[in-house]
Amino acid sequence: MSGDDRSAWDALRHEVERGGARPHVIDTLIGRLPDRRDAGATAALLSLLSDRAPYDEAMFSILHAAEAADDATYVAGLLESVETLATAAPRWA
Repeated sequence: MSGDDRSAWDALRHEVERGGARPHVIDTLIGRLPDRRDAGATAALLSLLSDRAPYDEAMFSILHAAEAADDATYVAGLLESVETLATAAPRWA
């Protein structure tokens, strides 16, 4: 992963965890992410889901981005992240 790719992911994680998870910002940052068509990217997106986010719309944007992967990739990413997701964001699991 290049520095720019990592920066895009870091910016998205920061917005979710400390920036208020503003829906318009989340949507913009998702658009800046590099290719998201692998299971690792799907798992990374799902790991961003948070029960503490003030706006469900932001979490729906993240979920929609993860679900944009083909079925096999989405399922592989979901299985990779399910334990973390169930613990950290049971509402979204």
